[in-house]
Amino acid sequence: MYSIAKELRFHTKELLDSVSRGEEIIITFRGKPYAKLIPLKKLKKILKVLKRLNWFQLTNCYKKA
Repeated sequence: MYSIAKELRFHTKELLDSVSRGEEIIITFRGKPYAKLIPLKKLKKILKVLKRLNWFQLTNCYKKA
């Protein structure tokens, strides 16, 4: 799903609800992609795979609260 920066500003809760359901959202600004919202579970999975493949040195970039 694509969303413009203005929608992020005015419809943050709706976009976060979509992400919590597992959707990925690409935020665009002036027609160019600037950011990607992905579920945290998916990010953790990606980081685990990269760590196993030893693609980059992981620092403690995510701590449980």
